[in-house]
Amino acid sequence: MSEEFGKSGLYIDDLYTLRVIDPEVANETNDLKDECEKFTDKLGEFRGIIERFAGIVEGFAAEVDQEKMRAVGVQNLLKSFSKQRESEQQQIQVGFSLNVIAEFD
Repeated sequence: MSEEFGKSGLYIDDLYTLRVIDPEVANETNDLKDECEKFTDKLGEFRGIIERFAGIVEGFAAEVDQEKMRAVGVQNLLKSFSKQRESEQQQIQVGFSLNVIAEFD
């Protein structure tokens, strides 16, 4: 009798309920739906992980930029000290030269 229903596109499931879809196909469809929901949940978790990771990376990038700016500032300060020292040495040499010239006069 179930074969006759099957030919007409009707099926009887384990609970003897009349169905328009083969019970195996219905079970597989429900299984697929469950798997899709699990997959969607896992994708949501993955997205959360990625967002947290991106936040951490952005934080590190900001720290790196701050350190880079600090390093550039220190380099500029060192160059300034170096130029100041050269200027002082030149002034000392000029002063020494003037003293030597003054002694010969």
